[in-house]
Amino acid sequence: MSKWKVALLASVGVLCATAPLKAVAQNVLTEPKNVRPPLFSPTAAPVFTPFGSVVALQAGWVDDQVLVFHSVNPMTNPDGCTVVTNGYITNPADPGHNLFHSMLLSALLNRREVAMVISGCFLDRPRIVSVSIR
Repeated sequence: MSKWKVALLASVGVLCATAPLKAVAQNVLTEPKNVRPPLFSPTAAPVFTPFGSVVALQAGWVDDQVLVFHSVNPMTNPDGCTVVTNGYITNPADPGHNLFHSMLLSALLNRREVAMVISGCFLDRPRIVSVSIR
């Protein structure tokens, strides 16, 4: 085990004087046996949209998702999603989706530009996996 891993484990209190170092390291640093598949499996690499204005937001329809209408045309659609006339979309299963919603609303209200990373499709629309604001 490298020195930085030992230092890291010691700093968070994982190592103690009563446990053999090798046994602790094996228990802490082994990969889990049942690893979940990723939340999405895009066929193309994630792509940034250019910076542009949030023209409109639409939320609802019994799910915690937001449709985002962006001023930049044409839409960024690296995975060839079939619905490209109704905005980008957040996926309620994605970590950070509530933060994306807050940032997008803030950008709309404060007239700030956003760029989004698009990867995969959700409900046949280009899926937002990251938001940048300036």
